[in-house]
Amino acid sequence: MLAVTSLGDDVFVARDNNSQQVEVYNAVTLTLQRRLTVTGLGIFGIEGLVACPHYNCLYASGWINGCVHRVELSGTLLDKCR
Repeated sequence: MLAVTSLGDDVFVARDNNSQQVEVYNAVTLTLQRRLTVTGLGIFGIEGLVACPHYNCLYASGWINGCVHRVELSGTLLDKCR
């Protein structure tokens, strides 16, 4: 499973082999800038990933529990399972 979304100059990538990691790439150079750790998504990783320009955050859903989590772009979990 691979989930990709973008916001501004950042491209966010969640891979199935990084269970709670979101990689942040520069949209122009496609170089890795940083990694966000999204705790609470379970060991099987992120199934869906959407960037929200209105709240400047990410929404991520876990594979097993089907919950949606709201995450600051710094990686801080704002909201647990909805």
